[in-house]
Amino acid sequence: MKIKLFLFCAALFAISCSSDDGGAATAKTNLKVMSFNIRYSNTIDTGDNAWDARREPCMALIRDVKPDVIGFQEPRADQHDELIAELNEYAAVSVPQGDGITWAQTGYTMVMYLKSKYTLLDSGYYWLSATPEVPSRPWNASDTQYRTAVWVHLKDNASQKEFLFFTTHMPYKTDATDNEARLNACRLNVEKMKEKAGRHMPVFITGDMNASYASNDGRRDCLEPYYEWMWSARDTAPDTDSEYSYNNFGLTVPGTTWNIDHIFYRRVTPLQFRTITSPDYGVAYVSDHYPIVLTVEF
Repeated sequence: MKIKLFLFCAALFAISCSSDDGGAATAKTNLKVMSFNIRYSNTIDTGDNAWDARREPCMALIRDVKPDVIGFQEPRADQHDELIAELNEYAAVSVPQGDGITWAQTGYTMVMYLKSKYTLLDSGYYWLSATPEVPSRPWNASDTQYRTAVWVHLKDNASQKEFLFFTTHMPYKTDATDNEARLNACRLNVEKMKEKAGRHMPVFITGDMNASYASNDGRRDCLEPYYEWMWSARDTAPDTDSEYSYNNFGLTVPGTTWNIDHIFYRRVTPLQFRTITSPDYGVAYVSDHYPIVLTVEF
């Protein structure tokens, strides 16, 4: 009788752990996400800092690291098109031009994902402003650039698991109005993530937040909405580093407030966080920001 009861319980356990697709939906899967402020193609950058010199090193780095999903900040129209053409294993989502939206109004944010591994279920974008559904600037920021967030809802083709990925770029100046605009932008991003992901779907936000969480950074408080609802990859990954994400092309001495690029996450298990500082691609710096990468399991 005990043997029969044991077999019955074992069968129930097996059924509870399986799914219609043979258990694939409950299998753990790894995911590697990157945030990369690629430094816009600025004509004042010369020598190895110019985009013409950095283009191929950027492509080579991305191919070597092979992130599953990338959140880019700052690519201008030429860089946007070159990234799509060169990295053709990736699909891209950005704020579309047209219907009254100019390139300057797109905020220069873009998401790329490995199209062989993921299916795009939904995507969208919004402006970091009081009127996020229409082209508009961030509140009363003295930084007058348009700022946006781009998001994708992806399904892993192997595991059938779904997740949301956002990338953004917040105002950069340091006036009180800019601090307030960054805080409002962070609150808006969290509000949008809650709306799209709910309480249970894995979600990431990457980007140049133009604020560090260093205790001596006057911009620190604007990151609190992220810390209240999410986890910081740099702070919580069991395997992490202490490198700074901003490098200014090595022109100035690094400061404690230079970790302005961030990856925040929910509903996944962090495995490793890395700041990609390797100079092995033919130039000293692939950008004035180092790419950052988080590997997770979920």
